[in-house]
Amino acid sequence: MGFERLYGTWLPSSYEEAVEFLYAELTPAGRGQFSGADGFERSKRYLALLGNPQDRVQAVHIAGTAGKGSISYGVSRLLTAHGLTVGCHVSPHVYDIRERLQIDSELCGKEQFRDLLAGCLPAIRQMAGSPSGCPTFFEVTVGMAFLLFAQQGCDVAVVETGLGGLFDTTNTITRRDKLAVISRIGLDHQVVLGDTVELIAQQKAGILGCDRAVAARSADDSVNQVLVQEAARHGCDLAFIPSEPGLGRAPHEAENAGLILAAARITLASRNRELDEAAARTDLAASASRLPGRMEPVHGPGGEVVAVLDGAHNPLKLAALCDSLAAQYGPEARFPWIFACRADKAMSEMIGIIAEHASAIMFGQFAVLGGDVPVGRSATAEQLLDAARTAGAADLCQGLDVPRLVGLGRASGSPVVVAGSFYYLADMRRAIENAVR
Repeated sequence: MGFERLYGTWLPSSYEEAVEFLYAELTPAGRGQFSGADGFERSKRYLALLGNPQDRVQAVHIAGTAGKGSISYGVSRLLTAHGLTVGCHVSPHVYDIRERLQIDSELCGKEQFRDLLAGCLPAIRQMAGSPSGCPTFFEVTVGMAFLLFAQQGCDVAVVETGLGGLFDTTNTITRRDKLAVISRIGLDHQVVLGDTVELIAQQKAGILGCDRAVAARSADDSVNQVLVQEAARHGCDLAFIPSEPGLGRAPHEAENAGLILAAARITLASRNRELDEAAARTDLAASASRLPGRMEPVHGPGGEVVAVLDGAHNPLKLAALCDSLAAQYGPEARFPWIFACRADKAMSEMIGIIAEHASAIMFGQFAVLGGDVPVGRSATAEQLLDAARTAGAADLCQGLDVPRLVGLGRASGSPVVVAGSFYYLADMRRAIENAVR
């Protein structure tokens, strides 16, 4: 860790220097990205040094295994359309770190980003010399987002959790008027959150320290029961929200739409406003292609969709992505896929899900440059091929490259699908765009 920048009087002179500092100095290393109760105590101390900006703005706080980002964008957009000034924090980012710091769907300005980090440096330096140690990349960027929302006088902050809920940095919000939203829950990050859906649900339910919450009803009654019990323990009024079948191409999209509409209604009602239902539904019906890394289309020279990019990185999210593809292109459609993931993911299970919808599967690799997680590399092509053999899909994975996959997709009328991680979507987008020029 750079002594001069972390312990001296250095200040970033540019946006680029600010970003470089965050990645170089604050990427978690040996202690990992998530350190449970100890890390949460560090988060609370760090936010306290910033003046607890997380409690200066009413919040919609979103946890869950799948759908958090889509719900965050949807709620933010609807509240903005109804005249509120709305901050939005999502993670991870896909193309630009400033996706984590948005107001009214506009990214934070570059000079503003630099100045926010400069304003956080005294607290970072004080924490670096404390027993708990320096805050992480995620903790600092969350603090920057909270500061931005408070400084800009936002009416509402829509805040996506990073990992879990109970010990997530975003759970430093203590306002009882926070609205908690819990999306679909499934297995992911088991090493950190627990190896059953019930244990994971308990972690997600850690955000229920508020008066009101809405949640998606799980097909697993034991998950629903965990949420009910945790809501009662926190004194929180919990409502399970039905899906909106007329909105979205697939069941999970209709489920997300129900949560988005409910969250917008409740938040507006708290300000004596009403949701324009017709306008909101029109917006949601047209919004799917607007979100970075969520069924995001890549267009060819003639405007045709040549690829679909999605950050789905666990079995639940991949199954949902396949449902959306089947709804849009037909249940019999088969797609050329590009897949890469981190080595700690359920590779065989995910490849098995993909194989049911694939004409070919190319495995990619990517470097994790730091940020929310330690520097490292994705699963190797050999590891992924072994996982494909386990899944009985090795025959789909031979002799492929991006231009050939694009050609296969164009010949069949099905776009190339890229999935497995948010970390390499930008690189794959460039490679696909180059292949169709």
